[in-house]
Amino acid sequence: MAGASTIRSLLVVALLSLLAAAPAARCPRVPSMTAERACRAVCGTRDMRARCRRTLSARRGGAVAVAVTLHAAAAARSALESYAATAAAAASLVDGGAVQNAEKAAYGSCMVGYGVARGAMARVAGDLVAGGCDMAADLKPAYMAGLRGMDRCRRSLFDYPETPLYAMNLADRNKTLLAALLCSLVPAPPTAGGHE
Repeated sequence: MAGASTIRSLLVVALLSLLAAAPAARCPRVPSMTAERACRAVCGTRDMRARCRRTLSARRGGAVAVAVTLHAAAAARSALESYAATAAAAASLVDGGAVQNAEKAAYGSCMVGYGVARGAMARVAGDLVAGGCDMAADLKPAYMAGLRGMDRCRRSLFDYPETPLYAMNLADRNKTLLAALLCSLVPAPPTAGGHE
């Protein structure tokens, strides 16, 4: 199981590096922004702006303007990495016997939500790599599915707020939301009959 997760992570990294190669040439309408400007553009709270700056600065540095598709891809990758860490922690708690009976069922339902979110966020990252601006219309359904996956987990854990998974899920939902907000900076592709 860990091998598949590692392979998936490596594929995402490889795909994201392809996107970094020539985003402006493929997507002339995609704006470039520094991490600070992108974070200010999409984050309404001080906490979310700080989370955004940490996420983007850790990936690319913050002072250089890059295509917003790269910021969105960095946030999607950060969310995927966090999902993997949370799933590993949940498995460790269950396998170690720290979780019993009904709480174990709640963890299982939560992990179903994580599966949905992982597939959706991998699609977001893949769409950003595959076309960036050309795939922008398809980003919203995918990141909304990611948010619904996180919410499914949250609902499963409502009766267990003291579990470590509860706090981890909240953090992961915020990372998913950040990726969705940064995806909103990617302009929608021109319509087939549009003139640009």
